[in-house]
Amino acid sequence: MNLRPRRLIPLLLLAACGDCIADIYGFVDENGVAHISNAPLDPRYFLFKKEPLPGPGAEAPPESKHPVPDTTYVNPTYRMRYSPLVAAVARRYKLDVALLHAMII
Repeated sequence: MNLRPRRLIPLLLLAACGDCIADIYGFVDENGVAHISNAPLDPRYFLFKKEPLPGPGAEAPPESKHPVPDTTYVNPTYRMRYSPLVAAVARRYKLDVALLHAMII
């Protein structure tokens, strides 16, 4: 295998990357527009989804006004009920349906 050193650099950088985590904060404004961020940008944002901490000794994020359950459960009845709406919104805004479902969970 004959790889040039400059071709190895991206592979080495990729191998050195660790896991990424991000909590999801959001709110819906008075016009019905959803605002989503990885950090609360103002007091209207609330913690929507909390990612687990990476390991022992990790720094805990600030507490939220809205508690997040320890486990995520998607009720299949609700998913089937709202799937057409999620699909319509995804088409309208040219989003991937699976991505939009993942953001809702």
